[in-house]
Amino acid sequence: MLYRQGDLYESVDTAAPTALNVDKKDLTADDITAIYQSADGNTRFVVTDFFEGVGGLDIYISKKEGDSWTPWANMEGINTPYDEDSPYIGPDGNFYFSSQGHDAMGGHDIFKATKSGDSWSTPVNMGMPINSPANDIHFSMVDKSGETVYLASDRKGTTGSFDIYRVWTCLDVPNTNINGVLLASGSPLEKATLYLRDADSNKLETIQTNAKGEYSLKVQPGNAYIVEVAANNYLNEYFAFTVPVQCKEYDLYQELAIDMKENKDGVPVAQASSMQNAFYEIDRYREDQTPAAFIAGLPDDHRLKPTKETNEIAIESPILLAAGQFKDVRFGFDSDEVAGTADAILENVASYMNKFEEVTIVLNGHTDTKGPSWYNKALSKRRANSVSKVLQAKGVDKSKITIKYFGEEQPLVADYDEAGNYLEDQAEKNRRVEIEVIIPEETTTEE
Repeated sequence: MLYRQGDLYESVDTAAPTALNVDKKDLTADDITAIYQSADGNTRFVVTDFFEGVGGLDIYISKKEGDSWTPWANMEGINTPYDEDSPYIGPDGNFYFSSQGHDAMGGHDIFKATKSGDSWSTPVNMGMPINSPANDIHFSMVDKSGETVYLASDRKGTTGSFDIYRVWTCLDVPNTNINGVLLASGSPLEKATLYLRDADSNKLETIQTNAKGEYSLKVQPGNAYIVEVAANNYLNEYFAFTVPVQCKEYDLYQELAIDMKENKDGVPVAQASSMQNAFYEIDRYREDQTPAAFIAGLPDDHRLKPTKETNEIAIESPILLAAGQFKDVRFGFDSDEVAGTADAILENVASYMNKFEEVTIVLNGHTDTKGPSWYNKALSKRRANSVSKVLQAKGVDKSKITIKYFGEEQPLVADYDEAGNYLEDQAEKNRRVEIEVIIPEETTTEE
């Protein structure tokens, strides 16, 4: 739609513009500054000083009634003693116009009024950056979201006189997702635990990686976060990052990697880590590629290359590496059988024990609180002995293992509710053997 020679013209699919032959009544081309027609074709506006209006250029409105149009009516509450111009009804239903009156900050400013019954609300200045100390006119929107708008302005920095400007309006996106993958020594790390924390280290969420090392974090744009990674045989690692503000919701992508550096004797001397964040709209660019393939294919100096941060923690005493990192061995109800994932846990423990001869361990047996205390004491001893036998079968010397058993005396969680009901999902946390690593104080770093 465009205004030309006192009439409104329409161009469809870039065809030559054709005149709509707007009924201007007594107005001539010399009397008219602009004409605008609403998208539904039922309302027209004209800017003129031909009539005796409020003052200067005023905006007049005419509505379609059947096959005819109502007389031009001055828009009360919109017009001022100063010039008004560029009327426009946006896809959101609001009325936009420019004015030198109201509370304009300089020259023409863009104002917005909302529909209130048969009239319009008090106009509101749209402020910076849409308005400037210069003249800002002819506001229009791409769609009702208001994410992208256009206007004309003679503000400082124009190419010459009035230029067309595009303004991006950042909408409030409350949540978005980070799709991540955790790698250990270059391979996906399964069943690692991630703790999502806020900037003050308050825990927000606990996540476990899947078989592909993948995880998903729900975060709020504009906020800072910390991710703590806990994995067997690795030191707990902390990754800090800030999620950028988003003007529309889209997924973010992240890669966390940890790796153990060893000396020539195979002794860990440092833990290296890296974090890559692709915090932009990957899906807009990657076409049919997976996010990982798209990121991997970017050259080093590409503007969409993910940011990368690296860190390295020196291990002053290498044998401290696994202290506190081994998971408890869990058991079934009234069972002392080492089964399921327990064997994998003990394989790691045995490998560690066989590498460092000076290290010993204490196996602390526990039970839930169901059953007689004397029975649970004996059961906890059997569980600790079962773990000891498995470790010995994997090459750990019996002299390096100490057995302790506590029965139901030290539960991790309550396994009965207030009504006296047994809580199976809680009780299984108490049926355990805790692995305590004992390192001699005189142990020093191996070179």
